[in-house]
Amino acid sequence: MWFVAYLWVYSLLLAVLLAGGRRPLEALGRVLERPLSTPLVLIAPIVGLGLARQLYPVFDRSHALVDDWYLHSVYVPLFLFGFLTAQSDSIRRALIRYRWAALAIALGAWLAWRGYLAAWDGLPWGLTSWPLLEATPPAPLRVAMRFAYGAVQWGAMAAILGFGARHLAFDHPVLRYLTPAVFPLYILHQTITVVAGYYLPGLGLPLGVEALVLVAVTFGGAFLGYEIIRRVAPLRPLFGLRWRAPVRSRDAGRA
Repeated sequence: MWFVAYLWVYSLLLAVLLAGGRRPLEALGRVLERPLSTPLVLIAPIVGLGLARQLYPVFDRSHALVDDWYLHSVYVPLFLFGFLTAQSDSIRRALIRYRWAALAIALGAWLAWRGYLAAWDGLPWGLTSWPLLEATPPAPLRVAMRFAYGAVQWGAMAAILGFGARHLAFDHPVLRYLTPAVFPLYILHQTITVVAGYYLPGLGLPLGVEALVLVAVTFGGAFLGYEIIRRVAPLRPLFGLRWRAPVRSRDAGRA
């Protein structure tokens, strides 16, 4: 749950910026809107993430917030990008337009990245720990693969956003139920998974059955917790919900 602390700090910093006035941030959003309504919506974030990845060999990941410079260089720009562009209809249309390209970029870059790791670190998923090549990869290739890593990151995100905007942009009771559930489920699921994962092996279940039970317990427990949280007003703000659920008129979904 380390990322919740990061998100909290980023949100506080954004609140401080907003307290000084929304106009500068709104102006920056308008500046970004026009170029990012083109294929730059795929290219620019990949370049940014690739440049941030160059910090990885120096700083690595610490997950300690105060000295996690590599992850801050990734998360802060993405956090601000989301805030500044979330309401942009032209960027939404661009993500829809280039969704297949984003998916192709993500898959192609992922294959390149996995091939790179297989060649110098061994095959993934524990198939073998023996690398195909013994020598250290050349520096230009390492730089290029860091950009490939950024392409996997943004290509996948852009594809999800594009396909989601294309196929999930409609009103439905299920979506109205699930949308506010995202953050509570995120907070709840890890604790449930860890506790269940600790006790389940003691039951001696076959591995496949144990995995299915773990998934069922995690989903069931998380949604049960959400059902309790959404009904108890003091708990709602602790899980990212408004103090009271918004009142929805009977005809709102027909508009």
